[in-house]
Amino acid sequence: MKRLKGFTGLLLATVMVFALAACGPSDSAGNNSDKETPSGPENTAEESFVFSNELGDFSISIPGRFELIKTEELTDTLKGHIYQFKSGDEVLEISDIEFPGVEVNEALIEEEMEMGGGLEITRMDNITVPNQGTFYGALVHDTAMDRYVFYHRIAKDERIISFLQSRAVHYSLEEEAQNKAMLGTLKFT
Repeated sequence: MKRLKGFTGLLLATVMVFALAACGPSDSAGNNSDKETPSGPENTAEESFVFSNELGDFSISIPGRFELIKTEELTDTLKGHIYQFKSGDEVLEISDIEFPGVEVNEALIEEEMEMGGGLEITRMDNITVPNQGTFYGALVHDTAMDRYVFYHRIAKDERIISFLQSRAVHYSLEEEAQNKAMLGTLKFT
């Protein structure tokens, strides 16, 4: 359990630091994406693009309003990549980090939230993507930064892929549904 707490604390801290840094001034970076028109009734009004990770083993359709502002390769204690997207005040961060032996489940998410002072869970929120797996997550209010966070994780082999979307204004039920629809487009190859 102590090893898990260390991993969990390190991962949560890394994800939060990068996400909060993205709330500052943006810089530009190239992105690994292709523009496309979304399919399905939930996203018919907004263009999207397909984002693929550095390894090329997963892709996800991201609303076109987001711009990739930073890609960071982690090579020290943690190994993997963090991708930061921004749209006005809203930040979307995708992290793809090696975590051998750590199981993603509701208990892990609850533990992370307890360790991150000032995080109030609005509700736990799990999303099953057919033939891909289950995102475990929560809708959270970060009282320290006064931001509302849509936070989800899914496991792939020995890696944990996290999606953290935040902004200063809470998400409406319709916006939550759009965020869930985005996660529903995840495809592992």
